[in-house]
Amino acid sequence: MWAPTEEFRTSTRMWDFMRWVGRTRGVALTDYRDLWRWSVTELSDFWAAVAEYFELIGDGLHGPALAEERMPGALWYPGRA
Repeated sequence: MWAPTEEFRTSTRMWDFMRWVGRTRGVALTDYRDLWRWSVTELSDFWAAVAEYFELIGDGLHGPALAEERMPGALWYPGRA
């Protein structure tokens, strides 16, 4: 099975995001599996980090990304208009 070289893997935007999360959030992400696990176990933290890292613009993006973690009925970005 194909696997990327270390040079290729560490030059991706995903790798940069993972390093940024480590620096700014203190979350150690060493590979895709770690990133995926964090994205499904810490939904609000993950999506807040995505919004900040990618510099999303919009009203109500400050504060928790997910106010109510339930399906159906999750409440995303409760501060947005």
